[in-house]
Amino acid sequence: MTKLGLKATTAAAALLISISAHAQTLTPSFSASQTAVAVQAEITRLNGMGWSVDRIMVAAKAANVELKTFAIAAAKAGLPVASVTLAVLAYSRTAAEGLKILGEAYAGNQEALATVFSTALTMPSLMMSVAAIESSIEAGCGRDCLSSTTVSQQTAPSLLRQTPQQQTNSTFTLTSTFNSGGGTGTGKPLSPTN
Repeated sequence: MTKLGLKATTAAAALLISISAHAQTLTPSFSASQTAVAVQAEITRLNGMGWSVDRIMVAAKAANVELKTFAIAAAKAGLPVASVTLAVLAYSRTAAEGLKILGEAYAGNQEALATVFSTALTMPSLMMSVAAIESSIEAGCGRDCLSSTTVSQQTAPSLLRQTPQQQTNSTFTLTSTFNSGGGTGTGKPLSPTN
């Protein structure tokens, strides 16, 4: 083998080893038996590599990491509680179950519980009443863990998502006298009603 051929082969082998080592560092190393501290370390590592909360959650769920363990570890790793709330709710069997898990994970942390509550309130896809959201979180805490101030501040009318009935615009009525068949052409235009 010539010197040039040997150098090329050596360079190619070094490149493959480098790529292999780099690929291993990108692979999440979650396992179902990990402690919250080990999960936290892995979340911190993946987050530092630019992984989104959703992508980290997918990797954790693939390794059967419990949602409660993920929620605790993610908050301790510095991920936003609102993003963790969305991820946990997306992977829970039901919204009530997810809120209970989050209530249990963040019991004793009023700021995190308030964030879970406010995030759930603003989710248009979450079809639960305010009382059901509150009771689901508190079922996880095992007590009345959401302060009345938190609930009242978060449920001010301007902050609540509207139910489908409230989303209809009651100031305009879509009426028309146009009908098929004969007519005089005197249909009325659509207009606001008072």
